[in-house]
Amino acid sequence: MKSKFNKISKQLLINVLILICLLFIVEGIFRVKNYLPYQSIPPEVTVSPSGGFYDKDSLLGYKHKPGKFDIKLKKNFSFSSSHDTLGLRITQYEKDSLIRPEIWIMGCSFTHGWSVNDQETFPWIIQSKLKKHKIVNWGTSGYGTIHFYLQLKKALEKSIQPEIVVLNHANFHFDRNVFSYFRRRLVSSSNHLGDLNQPFGIIDSDGELIINQSKVIYNPWPLARKLAFIFYLQKKIEYFRDQSKNDQQVTTLLLKKIVKLCKQKNIQLLITNIWGDKTYIKEFSSTYQIPFVDIAVDLNKKEFTNRPFDSHPSRIAHQEYAKKLLDFFTSRVLKSTP
Repeated sequence: MKSKFNKISKQLLINVLILICLLFIVEGIFRVKNYLPYQSIPPEVTVSPSGGFYDKDSLLGYKHKPGKFDIKLKKNFSFSSSHDTLGLRITQYEKDSLIRPEIWIMGCSFTHGWSVNDQETFPWIIQSKLKKHKIVNWGTSGYGTIHFYLQLKKALEKSIQPEIVVLNHANFHFDRNVFSYFRRRLVSSSNHLGDLNQPFGIIDSDGELIINQSKVIYNPWPLARKLAFIFYLQKKIEYFRDQSKNDQQVTTLLLKKIVKLCKQKNIQLLITNIWGDKTYIKEFSSTYQIPFVDIAVDLNKKEFTNRPFDSHPSRIAHQEYAKKLLDFFTSRVLKSTP
């Protein structure tokens, strides 16, 4: 009996040693191919005054803090960002009491103008040209279509009604609208800039859109911080789970809600493509007869970003956005607006 037990124990030990060797071999192969374990490295961003860049918001998850902020990226690149009492980026230096027709420009960090100064953002440039209108920059870093809908719905309940709403679409908003695992991994390291929550949409069994909220937290598997192949497996499984979240369908339902809101309030809606492939958003605009313009620039060109410090659009890119939007305003939109 004892001899049989020793034999089993010996075989078990051999099997464990073989498994450990195989794990080392597999891990070595992954490392040679430049796969790495999970790493959560906060971006090199310094905000002054200290205390974060975002405030928690019960509806939107988070929003920009009011005030003026000096921001340094990777210690060598800096810009200033000023927000009004609502946390919206300013489009002019001086306040005035004139009541003018409003144009609301909604978007993400591209619209907000991350990595450029206030007067270099394209909403600011447009304001400097359209003196008879008030330009409101609703752009907020990290926002997607789900935020644009929630912003618009809340604002129309409380604020002056705009004449025109411009919705700047990018295909990377798909991930944001369902808060995919990919998006979680990407933004969880930015929690040091503020207490972040994220609204996201799901489609119920009746095909209706449900909006929930989640903390911006990513949970790596056990050993994913140590072993590259474990983290690789986790990402692969999460990729397939993300495919089942119907991000385009969720986005379409959100856009339809925005179209409905604007029609109810008799607001002129304009949709743009501000990044990448325009096929999806152009087809949606055509289906629902929404004026559409492609204002995207080639961000692979050095002059259109602030690389190597940041990959967001540069002041030159913002000048191009402003030019394309202004051309569209003056040729098609404002001519037909009383």
